Amino acid sequence: MALEFSSVVHANVNCSQLARSLVFYRDALGLAPLSHTNPVPQDGSGFGMPGRVQWDAWIIHDDRGQAAQGIDLLEWKLPAPVGRPATANELGFSRLLLSVRGVGALHARLAANGAAPLSAAGPLGRARLGFVARDPDGALFEIAESVDGAATPRFAGVALSVASLASGVAWYERLLGIRASAPEACAADGAALGLSGIARWREATLAASSSFAIRLVEWEQPRGARTAPRAANALGLYRMALLVEDAGKACAQLDELGLAHSGSVWLDMGPDIPIDGLHAGFFSDPDGACIEWIERPRMSRAQ
Repeated sequence: MALEFSSVVHANVNCSQLARSLVFYRDALGLAPLSHTNPVPQDGSGFGMPGRVQWDAWIIHDDRGQAAQGIDLLEWKLPAPVGRPATANELGFSRLLLSVRGVGALHARLAANGAAPLSAAGPLGRARLGFVARDPDGALFEIAESVDGAATPRFAGVALSVASLASGVAWYERLLGIRASAPEACAADGAALGLSGIARWREATLAASSSFAIRLVEWEQPRGARTAPRAANALGLYRMALLVEDAGKACAQLDELGLAHSGSVWLDMGPDIPIDGLHAGFFSDPDGACIEWIERPRMSRAQ
């Protein structure tokens, strides 16, 4: 038994100033805001937050448009954003993964836009050349060289740190019904990842589609850092959303897997989205990373 999902819909990045972050992701990275969610205040219990919540967000896409996964760039209005983005070795979601043809040119463009990468482009793991940089709030994203990819960045996946690679792989394989790649031992200059000394880790990848990867990382040096569970309004990369066809079936499958979850939550997405709302649900992996499922929305208004 696994959770039956059609695709990864998006990964969510919480920001402190949506307008500022939009300029960065659009002008520096070349991504396009295509869908605006700006609802009225609504019940926050599904997000694990008491009372009413409200947000303003743009879902941004690469040159493939809405046919590919997006980044849900979100500013919490009620309650306000809290905390700071995770470091590379904190357990849970740590960074966005993007790919581009010609990392050197993008490295220079980011520096010119005031977003100096953490180091020069170099090896980030076995057979992977690239660099890591921070968005305006300090959230990490990795740009890797793609030989046959686009000249502008494409959203290629997410990296998350796990306490145990073996346990993390087993959990995600069981949840998603996908086999992970064989574990690989990696090392790099820690400064390239915002860490000190020589960084060493083991990683394995689950291919959620032909173009989107979920990379699990167990840190050996420095060790993976466990922090208090992150709130839904914490700054930085917070959750990954999966598209399902039926809300009730998704809840039943999570029950069969023995996973605690929010149940089906009705979300108002605001007047700019041509749907009345959508059913969603939330649960966490063993290290606290938040995973969301979204039932395929039904269109209700002319676009």
